[in-house]
Amino acid sequence: MEEREGAVVFDGTPVTLVGPEIKVGQKAPEFEALDAERKTVTLADSAGTIRLFSSIPDLEKPICNLQTQRLEQEAKQFSNVLMYTISTDSPGDQQHYCSEYAIENLKTLSDYPEYSFGKAYGVLIEGLNRLVRAIFVIDGNDLVRYVEYAINSTENVDDFQVMRTLKALSNEEGTATSGDWHVKEHYYKPQKYPSP
Repeated sequence: MEEREGAVVFDGTPVTLVGPEIKVGQKAPEFEALDAERKTVTLADSAGTIRLFSSIPDLEKPICNLQTQRLEQEAKQFSNVLMYTISTDSPGDQQHYCSEYAIENLKTLSDYPEYSFGKAYGVLIEGLNRLVRAIFVIDGNDLVRYVEYAINSTENVDDFQVMRTLKALSNEEGTATSGDWHVKEHYYKPQKYPSP
């Protein structure tokens, strides 16, 4: 399995990520994860649909909670996009979180205990068995259209570019557009969130 030493900074320390660095334009890797009811979910389950996957280390961390809440709000405007937050929190913990914070428009997935998503998308932190924060947008043909790995665990992802990509890919009929879309493939370094 490929390892990328010092790829991102997690809690102030450079960490090694297990798995390949995903690139815009490539075929999205298959994976298996568990939903809140402990049913197995794969990429193939949602074939033909635009999808957003937001990986985070822990739903209860303030920055992860904020990222999830923001996506929950944004998900309301996309009737033809599936949005997922994926972490190594247990399905039970994720179900409790969704109930507590009224998460209704995006779905949570648990990558524990196999870390299938983490290894396939290069977001698994070696030795910690947690996922780093990243965003992946995949079109209905399973092509990766947007990738963003947060270079530092304390910093925001580029919400504007993520939503711009989704809007360009999405139309009223729920199919991908034929060309007018923006892709971003980078390690984004924006301003830090205010302290919780």
